[in-house]
Amino acid sequence: MTRYTYSTCVSFGTDGEADYSEIDVTVSYAVLAGRPETPPAYSHGGLPAEDAEIDDIRVEQINGKPVVVGDALKVEAILSKFEDGDLDADLFAAASEEETCRREDAADARRDYH
Repeated sequence: MTRYTYSTCVSFGTDGEADYSEIDVTVSYAVLAGRPETPPAYSHGGLPAEDAEIDDIRVEQINGKPVVVGDALKVEAILSKFEDGDLDADLFAAASEEETCRREDAADARRDYH
């Protein structure tokens, strides 16, 4: 399964308050492909469409440094920001962009080889 990376800044607390903080993070994740609606067949009466899903999000870097065991509480807080799905559109866009770059690099490599 292909893993993708995404870097962003997540914020905690209320802007302007003493407890407010921002953390630059890089996460890696997988995309589970969805499926279009399947028409009825002999074995079933049709299957509903399934949306693509973001899966297996891992925090790779916090403020530019690799994650270490002592960062467990920060990692938990960061992952909670991704659990609600608000960043899914950004993750899908980043994965799509990475796939486009990979296809273009592969096409360039084929052209250069021949």
